[in-house]
Formats: sequence, C-alpha cells, structure tokens
Amino acid sequence: MANCYFLFCICYLIFGIYIAMCLAIPGQVTRIRGRQVWVQYPGQTRKALLAEEGVKIGDWVMVQMGLVARILPPKEAAAMLAAWKS
Repeated sequence: MANCYFLFCICYLIFGIYIAMCLAIPGQVTRIRGRQVWVQYPGQTRKALLAEEGVKIGDWVMVQMGLVARILPPKEAAAMLAAWKS
C-alpha cells in the first residue's frame, strides 16, 4: 500500500493530477430511459449511461466511471455482493 501512495504522490508532483481507483460492486437496473439507466446498490440508487447492449430492467451490472461496462449473471452478482458484505 505504501508503494501505491508513493506512486500517487509522484504522479501528482510530476503531472499535477491525482490518480484515483474506484472499485465496482454489482447493482441491479431498476429503470431505463434512452441511454440512461438507474442502478440500485445496497443503500442507494445511481444513474449511469449504457455502454453495453442488451441491458434490461432487472439485470445485474457492473458500472465503471459512470458507464455500464458489463452485464453479470445473477449467481456471479450474488457471490460478489456476499464477498463485499463479509
């Protein structure tokens, strides 16, 4: 972890930017309007844009940087959520 912090500091000093990492958790699509979708996560709902074809209400998805990046099989989504809760 210290190496990552060092790398982030160096990137900030040299390039003037922060590098941030986001971790995605599965969410379930609850509403679709055009290319915009509403994704339900534990405790909150967030908007995202469709980057994946064939998404429908009820699908489990992974959202990265505000885009639906992947549709997940329900069993995989359940396993990932269980891992997050533990």
